[in-house]
Amino acid sequence: MARILVVDDTKDSRNMLVALLECENHKVMTAKNGEEGLDILKMESLDLIISDIVMPIMDGYEFVHKLRTELSIDIPIIFYTSAYSQSEAKQIVETYAIEHILNKPADPKEVLLLVDQILNQSKENQAKSNSLQESDFKQAHTSVLSNKLVEKIAELAETSNQLEEIRQYHDLILKSVGEGICGVNLEGNIIFVNPAAAQMLGYKEEEILQQPFHQIICNPTMNAEHLPVNCFVLKILQTGSTSLHQEKTFWHKNKSSFFVEYSSSPILQEGKVKGSVVCFRDITERKQMLKALEDERALLARRVQERTADLSIINAELIKANRLKDEFLASMSHELRTPLNAILGMSEILKEGIYGSLNDKQLKSIKTVEESGQHLLSLINDILDVSKINAGKIELDIDAVEIESLSEACLRLVKQLAYQKNISITSKISNNVQNLRADSRRLKQAIVNLLSNAIKFTPKGGSIGLEILGDEENQIISFVVWDTGIGIAPEHLEKLFVPFTQLDSSLARENVGTGLGLSLVKGIAELHGGGVKLESDLGKGSRFTISLPWYKLNKKILSPTKQIAKAKPISVEKVLIIEDSYSTFTQVSRYLVDIGSKKVELSDGSTVLEKAIELQPDLIILDILLSDLLGITGWDILKKLKADSRTEKIPVLVISVLDEEIKSKTLGASAYLLKPIARENLTFALHKIGYESSKNTEPLEIETPEISYKLLIVEDNQYNLDIIYDYLSSHKYELVVARNGKEALDSAIENNPDLILMDVQMPGMDGLEATRLIRTREELKKTPIIAMTALAMPGDRERCLQAGMDDYITKPIDFKKLSQMIKKYLTT
Repeated sequence: MARILVVDDTKDSRNMLVALLECENHKVMTAKNGEEGLDILKMESLDLIISDIVMPIMDGYEFVHKLRTELSIDIPIIFYTSAYSQSEAKQIVETYAIEHILNKPADPKEVLLLVDQILNQSKENQAKSNSLQESDFKQAHTSVLSNKLVEKIAELAETSNQLEEIRQYHDLILKSVGEGICGVNLEGNIIFVNPAAAQMLGYKEEEILQQPFHQIICNPTMNAEHLPVNCFVLKILQTGSTSLHQEKTFWHKNKSSFFVEYSSSPILQEGKVKGSVVCFRDITERKQMLKALEDERALLARRVQERTADLSIINAELIKANRLKDEFLASMSHELRTPLNAILGMSEILKEGIYGSLNDKQLKSIKTVEESGQHLLSLINDILDVSKINAGKIELDIDAVEIESLSEACLRLVKQLAYQKNISITSKISNNVQNLRADSRRLKQAIVNLLSNAIKFTPKGGSIGLEILGDEENQIISFVVWDTGIGIAPEHLEKLFVPFTQLDSSLARENVGTGLGLSLVKGIAELHGGGVKLESDLGKGSRFTISLPWYKLNKKILSPTKQIAKAKPISVEKVLIIEDSYSTFTQVSRYLVDIGSKKVELSDGSTVLEKAIELQPDLIILDILLSDLLGITGWDILKKLKADSRTEKIPVLVISVLDEEIKSKTLGASAYLLKPIARENLTFALHKIGYESSKNTEPLEIETPEISYKLLIVEDNQYNLDIIYDYLSSHKYELVVARNGKEALDSAIENNPDLILMDVQMPGMDGLEATRLIRTREELKKTPIIAMTALAMPGDRERCLQAGMDDYITKPIDFKKLSQMIKKYLTT
């Protein structure tokens, strides 16, 4: 068993060495730094020291230097540290006369082996030294046997010399030690003091000998004639206990104070306390350093807090910016889809000849308008899709997908484009690929995007192809789209999948687009847990590969479209449409009549629950954005319908310019369509919720007057005028139009209408002034005038009636309510 000192400021490292060495039955002492290590060495005899190098207060180098020079202790030392390079190891060993350096963290076996080797070597060296001393002693003893007197004299002289050496050695120790050391007798007076103590206290040694210790170190303003009861020196003299490392304030001769760490131990003689030894060191500098460190920590904490606050502000701004972006996109979708809905709806009406037949030039123009509208709609959809993918707001509708049907659908969508450029299309499906689980619509969107790009960038007469490959070993299915087009330069590959980026400005001029297509493809692939890669040779062509996890089904399946086609047909005889746009109502009504609906009714939403309960329709078609004047939204209506047991089972098809499919289905909607609505999309949505066309073409029920009446419509907004005109003309009314108050007055005088529909807010002469002037004409005093206005504030109705109007209806107009109002005034 050996006595070993471990000097290390790291608790974990210190505890590891203690546990390791104590397992070998060694007695282990510890110190946190070099100063503590020196204190222990002054009181203990040790066999080995294991010391760290980098430590606070006193590092390993200074510790070893003072150990060798000031204390003259020569025992084996191991440096255990990570603060050196291999090239420095030899120089450190030689310079500081240590045995070895171990690199943190070391293998425990390596530590124990090195400790055993050094301890064994130390024992051998000690044995040799003892043997030599014994031999010398025998030789000396033999030489003095002849003269005992000489021996006695020599012995006494040697003893005297030893005592002198010991005294000198003790004096040297007291003078050499950097700590202050004082001896105190039972009366509390200083009986010895070393130079370091005297210097720290500001006295000469002879000035404080025999002086009361407490009076020397205490506050000069205190009455120091007696020892206070809590004096630590007095406690030691009374109890014989040891006090270690207590922080205390000592006072200098010049009445300034300084902080010390001290230890006070009793002087024992035959078990009795004869006095005490007080050791102390000035820690003022350390306290200042700790104070500076605390101030630095406080400053750092304040800076971190300020930085955190700045980051919070930035984060809040980012959240706000993201919210504003979402709001902008939603607003953009609404503002663009609304006019597109009218453009595409009117184009379809004109193409179908509802307003009369068109010549070839007119049809060609209408087709151009429709194609341009569809192009704008596809751009809006792409922008919103990319935004939703980036924001993580797209949820996939995972279902079984039949590969062959998917391939046919994709090729069918691009076949016409390829035909126009005389580009040949080929397809190839591996024999082992029949189906997978994926979002069919999104996957088709990605593949069609790649095929469209291949056609766009392939010269006339070139070739493109679609290959679908299955890797059963790695469970990966790949959709490869290749072409013989212009290819892509290597320096452009990094920008390829960045939204709104096109590779070349000249290409951007030759091939229109937003640069969103490939970004969408990448996003859709990643949503499925896959990815996209590209191989391309400039001038020879490109090869895009979408790789997805292949979740196969064990049996042959039908595509979702074919499954819907095989669903049990259910007629849609009665439909309730909740919509504040009459043009959308007429468009959807026309589609419904074509697929067999017998009764289609319109509601603006204010009494929809009562109407739905009364009608018990087979289907409810609901717009989300209704007029603010109603004080109710489509979401509120959907919640009410699904919360009432009398209507909760009626399927609801949501149509809106808002892209809120997930929210709609969460609230109970059966299907969702984005405006503008195409006939085939409506038909597919109806099939998807379980309905099929009954091929019944009975006309929509419309009440028509038995006799013809002449109506004057006064409206300055052409869009509103067209819708009102179309609705009323279908009721066989004779219609006259005026676009401002002046025209209204002139037309009323000229045509003497049976009823006037008067807009209120118009440029020049408004509806109120026009009404007052009309009422001045004798022949028009009793002509019914109905106000049509967006004014719905308190008092607006009264102002209209005071101006001479008979009734009042707010925009957007409930046409059924308007029809009933007109009928009331014409038949009374």
